Amino acid sequence: AVSVVKVDEIQKQGENNPVKALQGRVPGMNITADGNPSGSATVRIRGIGTLNNNDPLYIIDGVPTKAGMHELNGNDIESIQVLKDAASCALYGSRASNGVILITTKKAKKQGVSLQLDIRHGFSARGQGDYERMNANQFMETMWQGYRNQLISNGSSPEEATIATNNDIISKVGINIYNKADNALFDANGHLASDARILDGYKDDLDWYSPYTRNGHRQEYNLSGESGNEKSRIRFSLGYLNEDGYTRKSDFNRLSGSLNADFTPRPWLKTGLSLGGTHQKTNWDIGAAGSAQSNNLSNAFYFARRIAPIYPVHLHYTEDVFASDGSLLHSKGDYILNEEGGKQYDDGSESRSESDAASNGRHLLWESEKNKLWNAANTLQGNAYVDVSFLRDFTFSLKGNISLRNIEDSQYGNAEIGAYKDTGFISKIDQEYKEYTLQQLLAWKHQFGRHFVEWMVGHENYDYKLNFDAIQKKNESFPGIDELSNFTTTTYSEGYKDTY
Repeated sequence: AVSVVKVDEIQKQGENNPVKALQGRVPGMNITADGNPSGSATVRIRGIGTLNNNDPLYIIDGVPTKAGMHELNGNDIESIQVLKDAASCALYGSRASNGVILITTKKAKKQGVSLQLDIRHGFSARGQGDYERMNANQFMETMWQGYRNQLISNGSSPEEATIATNNDIISKVGINIYNKADNALFDANGHLASDARILDGYKDDLDWYSPYTRNGHRQEYNLSGESGNEKSRIRFSLGYLNEDGYTRKSDFNRLSGSLNADFTPRPWLKTGLSLGGTHQKTNWDIGAAGSAQSNNLSNAFYFARRIAPIYPVHLHYTEDVFASDGSLLHSKGDYILNEEGGKQYDDGSESRSESDAASNGRHLLWESEKNKLWNAANTLQGNAYVDVSFLRDFTFSLKGNISLRNIEDSQYGNAEIGAYKDTGFISKIDQEYKEYTLQQLLAWKHQFGRHFVEWMVGHENYDYKLNFDAIQKKNESFPGIDELSNFTTTTYSEGYKDTY
């Protein structure tokens, strides 16, 4: 079975990866993605058939490739076809056992000259709000009731439990953000005092979500031109894509270019070539990269949901501070500023409760600013072909392809705050791919009245090379420098070559 997808509908969606736009358009095809701006996706056409690679085979302009589809500018695609049944194996061998996605790029029309500029802007936001959570007042009253009930369960009388809870509740939660003394914050029924108010310095510093997220913005610019006549057709395109993701440090940039040329110097001879290249860079927020750590404090969304609504983002004075002459220098709740006059993050070591000690030394925004996770990739692909017609019904085709890709994945963990505190961490993975394909095809086509017969015989040479190098180091010498030479101890090193 072959499914044909209308490319015009895909382009309306504004996906960075054109394959993601196939979701829901091809029966039996399942596509999952993690929502990051790079557009990376997992495609399953026949489900999971092996413990190894279940990805489909991608064919671009008749040549197999292992390149990711987010490296392809959707504006350059003419058509997409999906082969789902076992017949695809007869055409492409065992590589097609997981299905085949056929992509044909755009070519120039036979007549005329044209130039087109396409500019698109888009915005993204969270489609559904988060569930409702306790505010600071509700949290404090709940903690009061919980601690009092605990004391009663341990043998205290209700009166004794009430007195002890009023005296000890702040030591249990770790911080008092109100304008009342620690032992005067609650009445005998566990309600906040009627005149209790959150201090002005804390009011605008209890939101962990807003500083971390934003509305995404996508901008795409495509310039294409073409010229054609009976003997030659040439098309070029240049594209630039920039998308800022939902989290503040996530973004995707891609610069792409392509050239397609077809020539017919003689009626029996056709030849052509196509060149395409991309340069792209992806930044992830290290706390939002993937969902495998959704129950871990390194996951930013888990952290923001988990932390109590009384804990501030920045450091504040917990008591009034007076000068030697008795004048007030800083009021309780004022920000503690650094030497440059900037706010300082609170790692929770003094302000968070002992029962929440796991989050001490962790900070969603601080870690997000300091840590880095990024990917850079360069790709170059070239195709060339020659079709020779002879003896009326025979055609011999020679196709060649070269695909070069260099991918670098990097991660940096700072030594100031978080999982790599005091040591720091850096990881680099370099992958260099080289693919060469040469196809020789002989076809015969003949019309017998209302009958048509076609047969084809072919041979393919395929060469695949991968150079893989990975290294991890720790013990940072100078803060904030994400270079291998800035780390002194190697914890992991591996390299190998793979050929096929």
